[in-house]
Amino acid sequence: MIIAHLLIVAAHVATSHAATSHVVTAQSDTAPVNQPPDSTYSSAALAKIVEMASRTNRRVPPALAGYGAMIESELALLLNTPTGPDGAGAGTAAATTESASQVEQLELRVTWDRAGGFDQHVVGYRARQLGPMVSALTIVPRPWTAPMLYGNRMSLVFGGPPSFRSADSTRRQLPTVHPFADDREQFYRFAGGDTVATIRVGTRDLRIVRISVEPQGRHRDVMLFAGEVLIDGATGAIIRMRGRIKLGMPKGLWPVRRALRAVAQVQEVAYIDFENSEHTGQLWLPHKQRLEYQVMTGLTEARATIRVQSVWRDMQIALRADTSAATADTLGAAQYSFQMISPDSASRWSDWRSELGAVTADASAREFDDVAPPEFRPTGPPQWRWQARGFGDLVRLNRVEGLFLGAAGLLDLRRASPGLSVRAFAGWAFSAGTAKGGVEAFRVRGPWVASLRAERHLASTNDFSQSLGGGGGGVIGGLFGREDVDWVDRRVLSLSGTKEFGTKHARLIRAEAAYASDHGFSHELKTGVFGGDFRPNRPVDPGQYLRSRLQLEVGRNVLNSPLVSGFGATVLYERGDRGLRWQRAQLQSLAQRMFGRVVLAGRADAALAIGSALPTQQLLEIGAAEGLPGFDYKAFAGDQAVVVRSTVGYLLPVWESPIRLARLVLPAIAPQLQAGVFGGRVNAGPRTSARLDQLDWVTSDGWRGSFDLRVRFFGGAFSAGVARSFDHVGGWKLQFGFGGSL
Repeated sequence: MIIAHLLIVAAHVATSHAATSHVVTAQSDTAPVNQPPDSTYSSAALAKIVEMASRTNRRVPPALAGYGAMIESELALLLNTPTGPDGAGAGTAAATTESASQVEQLELRVTWDRAGGFDQHVVGYRARQLGPMVSALTIVPRPWTAPMLYGNRMSLVFGGPPSFRSADSTRRQLPTVHPFADDREQFYRFAGGDTVATIRVGTRDLRIVRISVEPQGRHRDVMLFAGEVLIDGATGAIIRMRGRIKLGMPKGLWPVRRALRAVAQVQEVAYIDFENSEHTGQLWLPHKQRLEYQVMTGLTEARATIRVQSVWRDMQIALRADTSAATADTLGAAQYSFQMISPDSASRWSDWRSELGAVTADASAREFDDVAPPEFRPTGPPQWRWQARGFGDLVRLNRVEGLFLGAAGLLDLRRASPGLSVRAFAGWAFSAGTAKGGVEAFRVRGPWVASLRAERHLASTNDFSQSLGGGGGGVIGGLFGREDVDWVDRRVLSLSGTKEFGTKHARLIRAEAAYASDHGFSHELKTGVFGGDFRPNRPVDPGQYLRSRLQLEVGRNVLNSPLVSGFGATVLYERGDRGLRWQRAQLQSLAQRMFGRVVLAGRADAALAIGSALPTQQLLEIGAAEGLPGFDYKAFAGDQAVVVRSTVGYLLPVWESPIRLARLVLPAIAPQLQAGVFGGRVNAGPRTSARLDQLDWVTSDGWRGSFDLRVRFFGGAFSAGVARSFDHVGGWKLQFGFGGSL
């Protein structure tokens, strides 16, 4: 599989740049090695190959005087979580969902010169985000692009070259030792050296050789690379470098921060994927670069990710004919400058090559699993981690449980039983005076996931939400007495199978059979901790049942990352038998696209519930929270429902420069005008109508619609406006919101 992947990558690199490739002057691959190979190299032949690559890459080619280029970068903040219906996860190795909370796009004009100067000038900027947060420019230190892969030391966003120092004196920047540095044998051991592809490029055959690199020893004052390097077998020039960066621990880290990291079991992994292209027949310079910083804790299985992806274009190379005076530099005196876009020119850039969010949507944190640290790979001895599926398994606060505190752990059997993991979790709901928890065993085999789960948990009865299940909610709503969700106390014993498709596992089909029982609540909180009156939880019909479910998802990266463009849909069929009885078919779909300054989005949801006596928790309910702004919460109910939502936005060409507040950077104000039209209807059959009369609930009595006008700020993080129903007697209602999703 790895070799096949490399063949595809090598073919992409060669064919996409064949038009600018020329004959490369070959260097002998039989150059003498000063010392005989030992444990540092897996073979004598590999030692010669690495020495050749070192001679080629540890110094800047004498003919290169400098270059200029345009770089389009996309910076994204993401959360990668194991998910599934009713909050059940399918494991860290499969069925994960990646959701972008913020995406920023920058266009940079850069120049590099032989003396090491790398000037970066932002000429274009735009952003979208789901909620209020700082710009990624606050989190990501500059530079986030490496001007080249020549030199003894590499400059990366995770550290810096020897001459680069952060403005924060407490934060030491550590250089990264190049795997082909002249002092490499102090830090690395090498394996491989096999040819993975031979491709015709122009008038010559390009032989691509793979070298595996692993750090050795303990080194606190440098960062080290672990992964694979693809080189030109004739010259040793680097074509691609892909792997992780072993992060050093700066000595200046405060003891308090060390203690907090230890308690939270913080683990950080940094990855790079750098791809070069050939120019003038002899120089390999950046074409694509991807930097990824993933943070995991012992608290949850969620993985926070900062992803930076950059593409070079319009490369202008300066060569010099006289190379006799070339110095034997190793890029040890690099000087970097970074200039943010000026407010008066912020709105002039329009030549974006990628749609905002498109690059992020095409990538996944799981693409680095094969070069991850040993503890995150499916191989190795069994290991136990105190780790929950999500934060809600550890602490939550809602009106039906009060405060809930829990603990959870995950046992990965790994080589003892490949692909098999067991998860256990338990806790106590103080106001309700009940225990909640469960256990789940799941096995991952390629795209297949089998799961057996027994659990007592809170499940949401809300319709047309992003997730089909529950999870118990969070904390904020319980503090302030606002909870736009209704709950059912559910016990379930289920067996499920999932098949994933696509490189990002963006499609899946899932089947489940379960025995379950639903229960209501005898005690509910009336007010939040800091005030605010809770709505009463909607009624629950208690009972037992056999549940069967079939689910199909396409474009799940779009459904779970509403900032990115594309199409996603979920089709669900489930039924209950032997006790509580119902059948339910449901469709959720989302499509969005960005055309320059115009943002179009549309969503359609439809559901049908069938049964002679539908349980109350299976009735369909829609209102303000389900896509009808201007109406009340769950204003209408029935057994047939359709909701359609559409918005059109226009990004005003003003205030598009990020805001600097000392070391803090905020996204640009970037006001966006948005108009939305929303419509829905809920019908009910005779038996359901009788039940609605008992509950004093009503159907929509035909189509109901509303019109929404608002202004969004800071990439959509905040919005304010007014909404009014088409047929409502009342006037306009003020609307305030967070986030830009439908």
